[in-house]
Amino acid sequence: MEKGLNNMLLSRNYKVVKHKRSQSTAVTTYKSQDNRQPMNTVGFQFLSHKNYYPLMIDSITHQLDLIEKFVSVIEQMTDARQSYSIAIKNVCQSFKESVEKVESIKKDSDTNNNNEILYNFWHVFIEKFQNEAELHENVIQETKAKVVTPLLCIVKHRRQQISRLKAFRTSTDYTLKECAEKVNELQSNYAEMYRIHREILQTKAIKDLLNAHNSYVLQLHMTNAMKAYYHNLVLPQLMQVS
Repeated sequence: MEKGLNNMLLSRNYKVVKHKRSQSTAVTTYKSQDNRQPMNTVGFQFLSHKNYYPLMIDSITHQLDLIEKFVSVIEQMTDARQSYSIAIKNVCQSFKESVEKVESIKKDSDTNNNNEILYNFWHVFIEKFQNEAELHENVIQETKAKVVTPLLCIVKHRRQQISRLKAFRTSTDYTLKECAEKVNELQSNYAEMYRIHREILQTKAIKDLLNAHNSYVLQLHMTNAMKAYYHNLVLPQLMQVS
Protein backbone atom coordinates (compact mmCIF):
# COMPACT_ATOMS: atom_id res chain seq x y z
CA MET A 1 0.00 0.00 0.00
CA GLU A 2 2.84 2.36 0.89
CA LYS A 3 4.51 1.49 -2.38
CA GLY A 4 1.30 2.31 -4.28
CA LEU A 5 0.99 5.62 -2.42
CA ASN A 6 4.61 6.38 -3.22
CA ASN A 7 4.11 5.67 -6.93
CA MET A 8 0.94 7.76 -7.02
CA LEU A 9 2.69 10.68 -5.34
CA LEU A 10 5.68 10.30 -7.64
CA SER A 11 3.44 10.25 -10.71
CA ARG A 12 1.43 13.25 -9.50
CA ASN A 13 4.46 15.34 -8.59
CA TYR A 14 6.33 14.46 -11.75
CA LYS A 15 3.42 15.56 -13.90
CA VAL A 16 3.11 18.83 -12.03
CA VAL A 17 6.83 19.58 -12.23
CA LYS A 18 7.03 18.62 -15.85
CA HIS A 19 4.08 20.85 -16.64
CA LYS A 20 5.54 23.74 -14.69
CA ARG A 21 8.96 23.29 -16.27
CA SER A 22 7.37 23.45 -19.69
CA GLN A 23 5.94 26.81 -18.68
CA SER A 24 9.43 28.19 -18.12
CA THR A 25 9.91 28.25 -21.88
CA ALA A 26 6.35 29.39 -22.54
CA VAL A 27 7.53 32.96 -22.63
CA THR A 28 8.91 32.61 -26.13
CA THR A 29 6.85 29.84 -27.68
CA TYR A 30 3.34 28.61 -27.00
CA LYS A 31 1.40 25.64 -28.30
CA SER A 32 -2.26 25.41 -29.10
CA GLN A 33 -4.59 23.55 -26.81
CA ASP A 34 -4.58 20.42 -28.94
CA ASN A 35 -0.73 20.41 -28.71
CA ARG A 36 -0.40 19.87 -32.44
CA GLN A 37 0.21 23.28 -33.99
CA PRO A 38 2.94 25.60 -32.67
CA MET A 39 1.80 29.18 -32.32
CA ASN A 40 4.20 32.12 -32.59
CA THR A 41 3.86 34.91 -30.08
CA VAL A 42 3.41 38.51 -31.07
CA GLY A 43 5.05 41.58 -29.64
CA PHE A 44 8.63 42.28 -28.69
CA GLN A 45 9.71 38.93 -27.22
CA PHE A 46 12.52 38.45 -29.74
CA LEU A 47 14.05 41.78 -28.75
CA SER A 48 15.02 40.39 -25.36
CA HIS A 49 17.14 37.56 -26.74
CA LYS A 50 20.70 37.83 -25.46
CA ASN A 51 22.14 37.50 -28.97
CA TYR A 52 19.74 39.96 -30.58
CA TYR A 53 19.85 42.66 -27.92
CA PRO A 54 23.37 44.05 -28.70
CA LEU A 55 22.58 44.03 -32.43
CA MET A 56 19.37 45.94 -31.77
CA ILE A 57 21.19 48.61 -29.74
CA ASP A 58 23.96 48.91 -32.35
CA SER A 59 21.40 49.18 -35.14
CA ILE A 60 19.42 51.92 -33.40
CA THR A 61 22.61 53.80 -32.53
CA HIS A 62 23.82 53.60 -36.14
CA GLN A 63 20.46 54.84 -37.40
CA LEU A 64 20.57 57.77 -34.99
CA ASP A 65 24.07 58.67 -36.13
CA LEU A 66 22.91 58.70 -39.75
CA ILE A 67 19.87 60.82 -38.87
CA GLU A 68 22.04 63.29 -36.98
CA LYS A 69 24.38 63.59 -39.96
CA PHE A 70 21.41 64.12 -42.24
CA VAL A 71 20.03 66.81 -39.91
CA SER A 72 23.44 68.48 -39.87
CA VAL A 73 23.49 68.60 -43.67
CA ILE A 74 19.95 69.99 -43.77
CA GLU A 75 20.86 72.67 -41.22
CA GLN A 76 23.93 73.68 -43.24
CA MET A 77 21.83 73.89 -46.40
CA THR A 78 19.24 75.95 -44.53
CA ASP A 79 21.92 78.33 -43.26
CA ALA A 80 23.27 78.66 -46.80
CA ARG A 81 19.80 79.48 -48.10
CA GLN A 82 19.34 81.99 -45.32
CA SER A 83 22.65 83.69 -46.15
CA TYR A 84 21.65 83.78 -49.80
CA SER A 85 18.28 85.28 -48.92
CA ILE A 86 19.91 87.97 -46.76
CA ALA A 87 22.34 88.82 -49.57
CA ILE A 88 19.47 89.15 -52.05
CA LYS A 89 17.59 91.42 -49.66
CA ASN A 90 20.64 93.64 -49.27
CA VAL A 91 21.07 93.89 -53.03
CA CYS A 92 17.39 94.68 -53.49
CA GLN A 93 17.56 97.34 -50.81
CA SER A 94 20.57 98.90 -52.53
CA PHE A 95 18.75 98.90 -55.87
CA LYS A 96 15.68 100.45 -54.25
CA GLU A 97 17.70 103.29 -52.84
CA SER A 98 19.33 103.86 -56.23
CA VAL A 99 15.98 103.88 -58.04
CA GLU A 100 14.43 106.26 -55.52
CA LYS A 101 17.41 108.60 -55.88
CA VAL A 102 17.21 108.53 -59.68
CA GLU A 103 13.45 109.12 -59.63
CA SER A 104 13.88 112.11 -57.35
CA ILE A 105 16.43 113.55 -59.78
CA LYS A 106 14.03 112.89 -62.65
CA LYS A 107 11.30 114.89 -60.95
CA ASP A 108 13.60 117.84 -60.35
CA SER A 109 14.88 118.02 -63.92
CA ASP A 110 13.67 117.42 -67.41
CA THR A 111 15.15 114.09 -68.48
CA ASN A 112 14.66 112.07 -71.57
CA ASN A 113 11.38 110.17 -71.47
CA ASN A 114 13.10 107.22 -73.07
CA ASN A 115 14.70 106.50 -69.71
CA GLU A 116 11.25 105.48 -68.44
CA ILE A 117 11.88 102.01 -69.86
CA LEU A 118 15.02 101.68 -67.77
CA TYR A 119 13.21 102.78 -64.64
CA ASN A 120 10.45 100.21 -65.24
CA PHE A 121 13.08 97.54 -65.79
CA TRP A 122 14.67 98.38 -62.47
CA HIS A 123 11.32 98.07 -60.69
CA VAL A 124 10.56 94.69 -62.27
CA PHE A 125 14.08 93.46 -61.62
CA ILE A 126 13.96 94.40 -57.93
CA GLU A 127 10.49 92.93 -57.50
CA LYS A 128 11.61 89.62 -59.02
CA PHE A 129 14.53 89.24 -56.66
CA GLN A 130 12.44 90.31 -53.69
CA ASN A 131 9.99 87.54 -54.49
CA GLU A 132 12.88 85.11 -54.77
CA ALA A 133 14.16 86.20 -51.34
CA GLU A 134 10.70 85.69 -49.83
CA LEU A 135 10.51 82.27 -51.46
CA HIS A 136 13.80 81.30 -49.87
CA GLU A 137 12.54 82.54 -46.50
CA ASN A 138 9.44 80.35 -46.82
CA VAL A 139 11.56 77.35 -47.80
CA ILE A 140 13.81 77.90 -44.79
CA GLN A 141 10.86 78.12 -42.39
CA GLU A 142 9.16 75.04 -43.84
CA THR A 143 12.40 73.07 -43.77
CA LYS A 144 13.02 73.90 -40.13
CA ALA A 145 9.42 73.28 -39.09
CA LYS A 146 8.73 70.09 -41.05
CA VAL A 147 12.15 68.47 -41.42
CA VAL A 148 14.79 69.63 -38.96
CA THR A 149 12.64 69.94 -35.82
CA PRO A 150 10.81 66.57 -36.24
CA LEU A 151 14.08 64.76 -36.94
CA LEU A 152 15.71 66.29 -33.87
CA CYS A 153 12.70 65.20 -31.80
CA ILE A 154 13.02 61.67 -33.18
CA VAL A 155 16.72 61.53 -32.37
CA LYS A 156 16.11 62.84 -28.85
CA HIS A 157 13.29 60.35 -28.28
CA ARG A 158 15.35 57.44 -29.57
CA ARG A 159 18.30 58.42 -27.39
CA GLN A 160 15.98 58.38 -24.40
CA GLN A 161 14.66 54.99 -25.49
CA ILE A 162 18.15 53.52 -25.64
CA SER A 163 19.02 54.97 -22.25
CA ARG A 164 15.86 53.61 -20.65
CA LEU A 165 16.22 50.26 -22.37
CA LYS A 166 19.83 49.84 -21.28
CA ALA A 167 19.07 50.80 -17.68
CA PHE A 168 16.01 48.59 -17.46
CA ARG A 169 17.72 45.76 -19.30
CA THR A 170 20.59 45.75 -16.80
CA SER A 171 18.20 45.72 -13.86
CA THR A 172 15.93 43.10 -15.41
CA ASP A 173 18.77 40.79 -16.40
CA TYR A 174 20.11 40.90 -12.86
CA THR A 175 16.67 40.20 -11.38
CA LEU A 176 15.92 37.37 -13.79
CA LYS A 177 19.35 35.89 -13.12
CA GLU A 178 18.63 35.87 -9.40
CA CYS A 179 15.22 34.27 -10.05
CA ALA A 180 16.78 31.61 -12.26
CA GLU A 181 19.36 30.82 -9.59
CA LYS A 182 16.57 30.61 -7.02
CA VAL A 183 14.61 28.24 -9.26
CA ASN A 184 17.66 25.99 -9.69
CA GLU A 185 18.28 26.04 -5.96
CA LEU A 186 14.68 25.12 -5.16
CA GLN A 187 14.69 22.46 -7.86
CA SER A 188 17.78 20.87 -6.31
CA ASN A 189 16.17 21.09 -2.88
CA TYR A 190 13.01 19.49 -4.20
CA ALA A 191 15.00 16.71 -5.85
CA GLU A 192 16.84 16.08 -2.58
CA MET A 193 13.57 15.97 -0.64
CA TYR A 194 12.16 13.52 -3.14
CA ARG A 195 15.25 11.31 -2.83
CA ILE A 196 14.87 11.31 0.95
CA HIS A 197 11.18 10.50 0.58
CA ARG A 198 12.02 7.55 -1.63
CA GLU A 199 14.44 6.20 0.95
CA ILE A 200 12.31 6.70 4.07
CA LEU A 201 8.54 6.88 3.83
CA GLN A 202 7.75 9.06 6.82
CA THR A 203 5.20 11.77 7.44
CA LYS A 204 7.89 14.41 8.01
CA ALA A 205 9.64 13.48 4.76
CA ILE A 206 6.37 13.78 2.84
CA LYS A 207 5.73 17.17 4.44
CA ASP A 208 9.21 18.42 3.56
CA LEU A 209 8.80 17.06 0.04
CA LEU A 210 5.52 18.88 -0.50
CA ASN A 211 6.92 22.10 0.95
CA ALA A 212 9.93 21.88 -1.34
CA HIS A 213 7.66 21.14 -4.28
CA ASN A 214 5.39 24.09 -3.49
CA SER A 215 8.33 26.46 -3.06
CA TYR A 216 9.80 25.35 -6.36
CA VAL A 217 6.51 25.71 -8.25
CA LEU A 218 5.78 29.08 -6.64
CA GLN A 219 9.19 30.45 -7.60
CA LEU A 220 8.74 29.06 -11.10
CA HIS A 221 5.38 30.81 -11.36
CA MET A 222 6.91 34.08 -10.17
CA THR A 223 9.81 33.85 -12.62
CA ASN A 224 7.54 33.08 -15.57
CA ALA A 225 5.21 35.91 -14.56
CA MET A 226 8.13 38.34 -14.44
CA LYS A 227 9.35 37.22 -17.85
CA ALA A 228 5.88 37.46 -19.36
CA TYR A 229 5.36 40.91 -17.85
CA TYR A 230 8.70 42.10 -19.20
CA HIS A 231 8.22 40.67 -22.69
CA ASN A 232 4.55 41.51 -23.21
CA LEU A 233 4.10 44.80 -21.32
CA VAL A 234 7.29 46.51 -20.24
CA LEU A 235 9.42 46.08 -23.35
CA PRO A 236 6.68 47.24 -25.78
CA GLN A 237 6.16 50.34 -23.64
CA LEU A 238 9.90 51.05 -23.60
CA MET A 239 10.06 50.79 -27.38
CA GLN A 240 6.84 52.70 -27.99
CA VAL A 241 7.22 55.73 -30.21
CA SER A 242 5.34 58.73 -28.91
